[in-house]
Amino acid sequence: MPLGSCEQFASQEVLLQTSTAKPRKIEKMEKPMQPKEGRRTDTATKPRRDTIGVTTKKSFHSAVATLARSRGVAIAALTRDLLQDGIDRFECEMESNNPSSLLRSYEQAATSYDGSETEHWVIRVDRPLAKLVRMTATEFEKSTSQITSFLLAESMRHVPSCDKAKVRDAISENAFIDESSVEDVAREILSVMVPKKSRELAQKVGLRDRRDVLCVVLMGEMLAPSRVVDAVAEEMDVPAGLLMAATRFNFEHRQVPAFKSPSGKPQMLNTPRTWREGISALKLPESEESWLFGLEN
Repeated sequence: MPLGSCEQFASQEVLLQTSTAKPRKIEKMEKPMQPKEGRRTDTATKPRRDTIGVTTKKSFHSAVATLARSRGVAIAALTRDLLQDGIDRFECEMESNNPSSLLRSYEQAATSYDGSETEHWVIRVDRPLAKLVRMTATEFEKSTSQITSFLLAESMRHVPSCDKAKVRDAISENAFIDESSVEDVAREILSVMVPKKSRELAQKVGLRDRRDVLCVVLMGEMLAPSRVVDAVAEEMDVPAGLLMAATRFNFEHRQVPAFKSPSGKPQMLNTPRTWREGISALKLPESEESWLFGLEN
């Protein structure tokens, strides 16, 4: 994600996109490990990532998750971008502002979310970014968790107004969702997974004859664009927030399939795929893949 000037940071809202942008202030970069001769190099180009634990209000974590779902991206990818944007803003703004005052305002942003219940969660970020966050925490005598929560909250303050409205509406809607309702919709989803019903539903929601795409979404294994979620929710006559909660329920309660093979156990996803990752995994013809990618816009 190209970085703007300090003035742009101060005056504009920024639409965060998933990226692999590296932090700006890293003087020493680790040399990538050279694979030994004869070993596979498939993962040699993958960025090495570190885990950062962060404690925030539950409502803040929910806001981040809701924003990710509304954009059809993985929570982990969005969180990395939020953290990168937050540290970039801090570095830019402290050139003309007192860093301690900035951090106090960031802290206020983090504590401004509703409720008092907190939650500890982890994020995985590229190693250079993790090092920069830890160095910043040490420099300003804060814990890594504190600095991370401050930077994330500051970045969330600058997401576009349309995204903020979606997050507000979804959180308000989710406040009235109870567990029994989620399970009822999850069962309803299973009832439409049969070929005839799912094919008809796919046609109605604009997925043409791609019932396979619909089924992957309804089982929670792939994050769908908001236009797809809204269309499915309308056809099933349930709130979009309740539908998304039911797909998460389905994902969390998947059964390991029976599998016999000398090559080992089947691989199950730990987190849902993004729309692009999921569509790519289906190995569809190029024309259909391009059309489905276009539903994100």
